[in-house]
Amino acid sequence: PVVSDVPPAEEREPSPAAPHCRPPSQPPPPQMPANWRALWCGDHQAYYFWHVTSNTTTWEVPQSEDAPVDCLPCGREVSIHDARGELGAQSPLEPQEAQVIKEGSFVCTQHWRPQPGVDSCMKLFQGEYLVVTWTDGVSGGWAYGYVAEDIAQAGYFPQAVLAVPRREPRRREVGEVCVMTESFVAPEEVGGYLSVVAGQRVRVTHAEGATWAYAELIEQPAGARGPLQAGWVPSTLLE
Repeated sequence: PVVSDVPPAEEREPSPAAPHCRPPSQPPPPQMPANWRALWCGDHQAYYFWHVTSNTTTWEVPQSEDAPVDCLPCGREVSIHDARGELGAQSPLEPQEAQVIKEGSFVCTQHWRPQPGVDSCMKLFQGEYLVVTWTDGVSGGWAYGYVAEDIAQAGYFPQAVLAVPRREPRRREVGEVCVMTESFVAPEEVGGYLSVVAGQRVRVTHAEGATWAYAELIEQPAGARGPLQAGWVPSTLLE
């Protein structure tokens, strides 16, 4: 049998808890100029936009702080609570002691899987490079974004699994020898990944973009038999 230095599942660091509430079911609103708020319309499954100063609304995404001439009177007083809409109502009730994530590029710090049936969330693997386009503004809350190399993979995920990358990811060269800066446990539900521990050296045999590299261990773990262990590892964890 192959002997691995990777700790068993019961000894691994547990996945971070999701925020105290379900993620929004609708996509995040677009960026708003000053004096504007985005409101979700359940009947039309779309956002409309409220100009706070003039109390008028429009279906067109505003481009400036002023209300356009074709804005319609709101017909009622809209409160800031209304303007937060479902996104605000679903923010965590007990903020975590964590820094609020802003829009930008991040690396996923560990595997994370949404609860079954929550279609608005996306599954993440440790080391994936992500672009965050929206957050709920609450520490320990939700973020929305996509995988940097595949914008079709988009959804909500907890801010708690994000970290600022130490360096920009780059495509690795075949034959390049690297050291793992962190341990990586191959996800159980998907084959082809390599479990490694921090400090182990690997040799890149194939690169897939800037996020993943197919690599083999240069030194087998003690007691291992057969060919060198190989599989996909995050390029973001290689040095």
